[in-house]
Amino acid sequence: MREILAVIADDERRHAELAWDVIAFALERGGGTAKQALRQALEALETQRTPSLPSIPGVDEAFLARNGVLPQAELGRLMEECIQRTRARSALLPS
Repeated sequence: MREILAVIADDERRHAELAWDVIAFALERGGGTAKQALRQALEALETQRTPSLPSIPGVDEAFLARNGVLPQAELGRLMEECIQRTRARSALLPS
């Protein structure tokens, strides 16, 4: 299972890099329209909230954790980390 997840993670990393390349290309070719779309997308990050885990009667966070579901606090931390990384990466794009 670990091997399979490592392959999936690597594939997703490549997809993410391709997406950043597409954004850079769009900014170079798309002018003001592309830049405005990126600004709007970055502003929308401010409204993103961590999705709440559903409440399931008789199922607690410990049970979920034993079955591979991250605790709500960890989901929040990871969400914030992703947003910060996105902001930092977007700052490196051509302006």
